[in-house]
Amino acid sequence: MRKVFAAFGFCALAFALLFGGWLLLAFSRHDGVSLVRAKLELVAMKVSQYRLEHAQYPGTLVELALPGASGQRPYALEQELVDPWGRPFFYSVANNDASALVFSLGLDGRIGGAGTDADVEAETIAR
Repeated sequence: MRKVFAAFGFCALAFALLFGGWLLLAFSRHDGVSLVRAKLELVAMKVSQYRLEHAQYPGTLVELALPGASGQRPYALEQELVDPWGRPFFYSVANNDASALVFSLGLDGRIGGAGTDADVEAETIAR
């Protein structure tokens, strides 16, 4: 009976990995905008969390991937800080430290554009 459960568990894991890989491939090829939007929202949440804990926004997104001074885990993995096309996200903090903007220039890597070439952004606002 244990072998049946082990085989079922392996099949379920293999299915989940294959399905997850298929979804990632489908999004990155056909709808990079949806994937980049989701990644940007995740990074924006991590920027907000950093601000809550440090009373200021990080100077760069790279700071999110560094371990904390007392050995705490980084806020983000380095691969989370790049868009689906392999370019690092852009990051800007307002002069008054009231908000931060994380954005991607889309598939073409240039300002403007439409469809997958469109710029996509996520903003955090200090509360």
